[in-house]
Amino acid sequence: MQAIINVELDDKALPGYSIEDKYQAVINKVRGWFVHCVGEIRNTGYVNNEDEIVEATTAVISIEFAGSKETFEMAMHQLCTQFNQDCVAVLYSDGQGILAGPKSQSWGAFNFEYFTVPSMYELLAA
Repeated sequence: MQAIINVELDDKALPGYSIEDKYQAVINKVRGWFVHCVGEIRNTGYVNNEDEIVEATTAVISIEFAGSKETFEMAMHQLCTQFNQDCVAVLYSDGQGILAGPKSQSWGAFNFEYFTVPSMYELLAA
C-alpha cells in the first residue's frame, strides 16, 4: 500500500527551528518507520477551524508500507504527538483520504481540496 501525507511545519512543530530543520526532523522520523519514502516542502494553504484561510508550509511525503492502515495510522498519531500537531492528512493509494492524529476529530472530514500532492503529480497531470 502507498500513502501520501501532509504535515504542517508550523510554529508548534519544533519552535525556533527553521522550516528546513523541521522538515528534516519529520522526514527522518518517517524514514525510521518506513524505508520507502520521499518528501518535499510545499507552500500551501488550508481553512482553519474558524473558517479562515491560513498560508502554511507543508511536508508532503510519499510512503510505501506493508502493514495495515490501522498500524500506519498509529504511526501518524505518534508523529503528531512528537511534533505537536493536531493531525496529519493521509491519502491512501486506494483513494481513501483521512485525517489521523490525536485531534483529528476537531478538524472534521478529510477534504481533498486542501490536500497537497507531490509536485511530480502536478507535472505529470499537465
